[in-house]
Amino acid sequence: MITFKRPSLQTAAQPLDKTPAALQRVLIAGADNPLARLLAAGLQDAGLEVSVQAAAPEVQHNLKRNFTVVEHAVSDLRFAEALRDIEPQIVIHANAEAAATAAAHAPYAAFNRIVDKTVALCEAVRRAAPRSRLVLLHRRQYMESAALPSAKRHR
Repeated sequence: MITFKRPSLQTAAQPLDKTPAALQRVLIAGADNPLARLLAAGLQDAGLEVSVQAAAPEVQHNLKRNFTVVEHAVSDLRFAEALRDIEPQIVIHANAEAAATAAAHAPYAAFNRIVDKTVALCEAVRRAAPRSRLVLLHRRQYMESAALPSAKRHR
């Protein structure tokens, strides 16, 4: 498991404001994932300003009716520019690997795609929205299907 830790930007004089009004802008990256779209709708219904990032043109088209859509891949420099313009307080990465069958046939390739996208998103957030909170959502099955071989097999 990869864990990214960032030094706290807070000081004792500036406590984190956790009131609902303070958490207004949310960006959900990976809105090609149906779970991400449900999460976006729920957060919007709760009164938050939600923007989404999606790669598939048909998904982008459908989402434009209700959300601000970032059409660039997380590895694209234009994504970081959009992130800077949106200024989200929270960035949620919902892994867009929707097809479990793709992961079943090539688990290491799926795992590598997930890690590459996650690292690209973390870097974009670090550079363009350093005060944002980052939430990573991943399906456990991808991590399990790409698990290392058991040590017992090699003895």
